[in-house]
Amino acid sequence: MLIFSAWHTFGQGTVIFNNRVTGTVVTHVWYGCPLVRGNWTNDFPAGTNSYSGFVLTGAPGGPSASTTFAQLLGAPGTNAAEFSLVPSITPPTTFRTGAAAGNIVGQIVTFSNIAADAPVATFQMVVWDNSSGLYPTWSEASVAVYNGLIGAGKSDLFVQTNIGGSNNPPPNLNNLTSFAWGVLECPPVIQQEPANQAAVPGGNATFSVQVLSWNGHPVYQWHFNNSPVGGATNSTLLLSNVQPSNFGPYYVTVNDGIPWNSRTSIVATLTLALSPSLTNLSVGSSAKFSFRTEVGPSYVVEYKSALTDPAWIQLSTNPGTGGTVNVTDPAVGIASRFYRVRLF
Repeated sequence: MLIFSAWHTFGQGTVIFNNRVTGTVVTHVWYGCPLVRGNWTNDFPAGTNSYSGFVLTGAPGGPSASTTFAQLLGAPGTNAAEFSLVPSITPPTTFRTGAAAGNIVGQIVTFSNIAADAPVATFQMVVWDNSSGLYPTWSEASVAVYNGLIGAGKSDLFVQTNIGGSNNPPPNLNNLTSFAWGVLECPPVIQQEPANQAAVPGGNATFSVQVLSWNGHPVYQWHFNNSPVGGATNSTLLLSNVQPSNFGPYYVTVNDGIPWNSRTSIVATLTLALSPSLTNLSVGSSAKFSFRTEVGPSYVVEYKSALTDPAWIQLSTNPGTGGTVNVTDPAVGIASRFYRVRLF
């Protein structure tokens, strides 16, 4: 219990936020994005009336207690309409769970829209996920909730009498019961997976992924051999000066700022590119031949008229696509010509 001396003076609409939510504050991950967000008493999705499957805030699989924000809304009068409730001018605080589920201790909360010593006012607690750090206040979070970007929850409305001010002592919050809030259930959607690549030592390789992000702030982490790659936090992973130790499996995880609600790509493998074999060789008015490519390296076709010539001459450069390259050399009147394909 908090005890205040009679000479304490508080601003208009001041209450002492010293509440213990009875019961358990729970969260739930809904699937089937991007559907209903809310899951408090009056916000169950259609056909749903059970909290089964919910997990504790701060528990494994649930949102972090340190990024679960709470703020009190209020409006003067008894049973004020929900749309008339405005956030307190006191900054939000974190919403803790555990042995003291939902306990927020000793916070003085002031409202600009409720007169000092108001005889009665209506309140509601709102809670939202700020794992991304983009929504530090309810004014910002409420827009994100409306657009389906984050999960949030609300308590039932409750009435508080004898609001503190110049004369009344600030009352403790009461009548706030346990409620649930919905975690944003929509991880990013991987629209294009990374593809297998081939490379040569000293060359380059690139893996990329395309995602649909619900909040526009996807977080990437590339992995090699099941270990995070340092600094590899973009949609594209560029490997320069490839070495034998770089060959192996790669994948990426991506989330919208909620680490436990992420997507993992398929595994794409970086392999050593093989030297191609020249096939379908024909000689006439021009020399023709073909060779298969692998995705990744570039294939440079070069020639010499005699092996004793000092340098190879470039005929064409072809990107590796996994398809076949058909080469035509319109050499006329040449007694002999030697070809090679160089990879880089």
